Amino acid sequence: MKNNNINLILMLISAIIVVIISILSKYSLEQLAYTLLVVMVLFYILGSFLGVQFHKIVSRKESKVVSETMVATLPETEEVASKEE
Repeated sequence: MKNNNINLILMLISAIIVVIISILSKYSLEQLAYTLLVVMVLFYILGSFLGVQFHKIVSRKESKVVSETMVATLPETEEVASKEE
C-alpha cells in the first residue's frame, strides 16, 4: 500500500486552513508568512511521524497475513506427502 505522501497532504491542508483563517482575521503579510512557516514545518513533522507509524502497522498486518497463510497451507502439504507414501 502506497502512503508516502501523508506528510505532504497533511501539511498542505493545514496551510490552506491557516491562510483562510489569516485572511479572515486580516493578519499582516509578515505575520501570515511566519505563522504559515511554523504551521507547515510542524505539520510536516507530524505527518512524517504518522506516516512511519502507519507503515509499521501495515507491515505488521501484512506479515501476519502471510504467516497465517503459510500456516493454513502447511497441513494440506503434509496430507499430500502422506498420501504419496
